[in-house]
Amino acid sequence: MANLVLILVNLIALPALLVFVVIINPSSHADAVFVSIDCGFTGSSTYKDENSIVWTGDEAYIHSKHESQVFNEYYSSNTPVDWTSTVRVFPTLKKNCYTIPIGKSGERLLVRASFRYWDFYDNPNYSATSPGPTFELQFDGNYWTTVVTKPYDIVSHEAIYVAKANTTSICVAQTKDNQLPFISALELRSLDFKMYSHVDSNYALLLANRHTDGTNQTVRYPDDAYDRIWVPANGFIVTENVKGEARSIDTSSAQDNPPEAVLQNAVETIGTLWSLVLDTSGLPQSQDQKVRIYMTTYFSEVIRPLNSSTGKRSLQVLVDGNPYSGTIVPPFGSVSTVYITNITAYSDTNFTIESTFQSKLPPLINAYELYTITGPLTQATTSTKDVEGLAALQREFEILQKWSGDPCLPSSFAWEWVECTNTTIHATPRVTSLKLSGFGLFGPLPDFSSMDGLQKIDFHNNSLDGPIPDFLGSLPNLNLL
Repeated sequence: MANLVLILVNLIALPALLVFVVIINPSSHADAVFVSIDCGFTGSSTYKDENSIVWTGDEAYIHSKHESQVFNEYYSSNTPVDWTSTVRVFPTLKKNCYTIPIGKSGERLLVRASFRYWDFYDNPNYSATSPGPTFELQFDGNYWTTVVTKPYDIVSHEAIYVAKANTTSICVAQTKDNQLPFISALELRSLDFKMYSHVDSNYALLLANRHTDGTNQTVRYPDDAYDRIWVPANGFIVTENVKGEARSIDTSSAQDNPPEAVLQNAVETIGTLWSLVLDTSGLPQSQDQKVRIYMTTYFSEVIRPLNSSTGKRSLQVLVDGNPYSGTIVPPFGSVSTVYITNITAYSDTNFTIESTFQSKLPPLINAYELYTITGPLTQATTSTKDVEGLAALQREFEILQKWSGDPCLPSSFAWEWVECTNTTIHATPRVTSLKLSGFGLFGPLPDFSSMDGLQKIDFHNNSLDGPIPDFLGSLPNLNLL
């Protein structure tokens, strides 16, 4: 039985917002996160999909909801609720963010963001061949990817990273005029911290491919407790699918915790002279754009221990024809894993599984995952002093509450009314300027004296009242008010 934890979080970055988060624990630690957000779903209740995953609406996680627009493709009350038919579109602000409580900093997360585009605005020039919007996707102040959408296609992007705080922020940002960012679904899953730890936690993993072999069935939750989606592999030649004979498979030796379901079948070639070629289509197509990759390959024998006349199966992993692994003898009832990292690759890089000369049986593979590795993640968020001061301003002036996410990061998508220091990935950004002219602010100024990096403050063309706060005269770097 999964543990059920109810957390009440008061988000500093989201003033006056209390968020209740249902955290279902499929993992080994009590505060594991398993959150599924239907972006644009405005129902007051949750709903459960065909995989027994509970989905909730998104209004509790976003402050710019009144600045965004919600569209539902289907209007019939008989149509089952489904995240693919709803969407939230953001026509204002450079950056719009979802802030999701995760219980504690240092959590290793799998985050999946999904987008399904159709003609939200009933454009008379729209056609099924019209390109969809292109925009940027970000997490915790870092660039994630550029989202390119097409009508009615589902585009999903998945990242694995270690969160720096007890919340994580997922943002969409406009990069092209008249192309509005939108989002359909967000899914967050905690991972055991040992998983994917062959890659330094200062980097993120971005999914290229995740395949289960020897079957035509997709595997995900509940068969995979972490809800990774394993898609049947296609494109193998001179191969056949083999159903496993083991009643259970011990996966405890595999650090990335593959689900038993993806090891119960395999694909093998029709003879020892043939190789299995793995799918690299999710990698860059140009050799000039090679990226660092992380690949995990899983091998489990599918037939009972072989007699001496048949001989054992043995195989090897090769990269561009060069041996990468030693000899692998797939075990029956358990799993052998080969981790490929610290190399660069592109879509024409050749990852193959071949029989050794001693093997009497052809090579096989049960499943594999392929990720690209990002550059170094920013190691600092905007100064706590500045976040506290900005939160005070947001609590006092409701119009400012639609801004969320990191105020300064990424640097090209800072909040419209702040300026920040230029920083490296290791330096803490400081807010140096407040640009609040003509925002329609009224009432007294709150105490934002913690923002001791401020150099400029512009409040003209507002309706402020009350005395000028004494702390303004003691800000050490202020030179323009």
